[in-house]
Amino acid sequence: ETMDEDIYLLREGTAYVPLFLDKSVILFQDGYGNRYTNIRYIKTLVMDKPDLEKRCFEVYPEHPMLCLRACRQIGGQGAETDEEAALLERAQKELHLNPTYEKQLLSKSIAYYQRKAAAEEKGGTDLSYLLMLDKDRISKEERIGICETLVRQNYLIEAYDLMKKYGITEIGAGRRLKLCTKMILQNLFDEERFLSWLALQVFEEENADSVILDYLCQYYNGPSEKMYRILMQGIEYRVDTYDMEERLLAQMLFSGEQDRMDGVFDLYASRKKMTDSIVKAYFAVKCTDYFYNETELDGRIFEYLEGLVKNTPDRERIPTIYLLSLTRYYADQKSLSEEQKILCQQVADFLLDAGMVFPYFKRLGNFIQIPREILDKVMIQYKGDRTSRVVLRVRVLPDEEEFHEEEMRMVYKGIYIRQKVLFEGEIMEYEIYEEENGALVKKAGGEIDCKEVPAGDRGNRFSCLNSMSLFLSTKEDAKLKEAMTKYVTDNMTVEELFPLK
Repeated sequence: ETMDEDIYLLREGTAYVPLFLDKSVILFQDGYGNRYTNIRYIKTLVMDKPDLEKRCFEVYPEHPMLCLRACRQIGGQGAETDEEAALLERAQKELHLNPTYEKQLLSKSIAYYQRKAAAEEKGGTDLSYLLMLDKDRISKEERIGICETLVRQNYLIEAYDLMKKYGITEIGAGRRLKLCTKMILQNLFDEERFLSWLALQVFEEENADSVILDYLCQYYNGPSEKMYRILMQGIEYRVDTYDMEERLLAQMLFSGEQDRMDGVFDLYASRKKMTDSIVKAYFAVKCTDYFYNETELDGRIFEYLEGLVKNTPDRERIPTIYLLSLTRYYADQKSLSEEQKILCQQVADFLLDAGMVFPYFKRLGNFIQIPREILDKVMIQYKGDRTSRVVLRVRVLPDEEEFHEEEMRMVYKGIYIRQKVLFEGEIMEYEIYEEENGALVKKAGGEIDCKEVPAGDRGNRFSCLNSMSLFLSTKEDAKLKEAMTKYVTDNMTVEELFPLK
């Protein structure tokens, strides 16, 4: 690399070996041991004589300049034999090379052993050079290539250690699967963070086998969508899913991700021993969604609620949202069994004693005893922020022209209720405001009239009068006559049984 036109030979075609060289002094030795110095007779550059150079290298292969010249020739086309690869290695060890040039020779050496290993897929290649190599000196791409070679030649532990140290995951999909499966078995399924990461990559490439799926089901925790895919594929491969159903269900409950949650719960309930707290949390979430957002629920949930309420005499131990959901479910049914009516009455009485009353309670009057003061009134319900101030403004037409404020009581976590007596022909207009940043903001409004015959009419004089007015306005003569007869009969019965003194 440093020779220039100051280098000459004594005689063309004769093997003279350069022993020492700088830009002014040349020392040659011929085959008889004769030495010559400062010879400038024939201006023939050594590097322009390939045959001569080859002969010189054979006679004196240790000479630095000839070694460098040979390395340069190998560098152009890459090492093709073990001898050429050894020459590159010797040059790196023995010569004080420029760092850039040394790195080039190092790359050629690595490339040779990689090509050699690739040609011998079944193994057997001596990879001691690659194993002993200082990996800090080479590029990321070369490390990846070495990992590929080590895996191909079944040096799996060495490859894994290299990948773990440098965070390498970019090897080919097939080799990543081979390495990952081997290391899981090698570690006897012990948890390791890098191995979990590697296993997840194999899974996302759709290359996971039963070993990797078993490992992921046992240890992986991450986004619910990925956990769900791992769980479903694990079930398909019939591997042990350990407690993944429970972990995933708990995560969905905590994060509010309800997509696919019912399916996960079904798997959890069918495959594993259930944890009571997880089951209660699941039903609390489902009941809350049903009660607040009026979403439809599977009938099995209400079967569970019925069983839970029946087997828990102390109602205070049961979450209130369970009781509310069960009674609302009963209110929407066309009929109830006698056993359900008894249970519904018990739960409704408990809620009423706690001061909870909702519009759907009036429909329960079709099945159970509901207090008359509830049946006689219309109700306004509003769902808002439990920490905000809610203001109700109403006016009853045709008598009132101006709106006035009335109290709206929060009966349960953000649910506000107002009950009011209306007679047939009266219309109550209302506006609901909620305080935001110190100002009242209108959130809802509407009107309510009294055109519905109260459910479960139990002889209340108010409901009878209201019903007669309603039937009169709708010209339902038969129902009007029936209501009038009942009203007179009930009054006469009361006077006979409870005379005033």
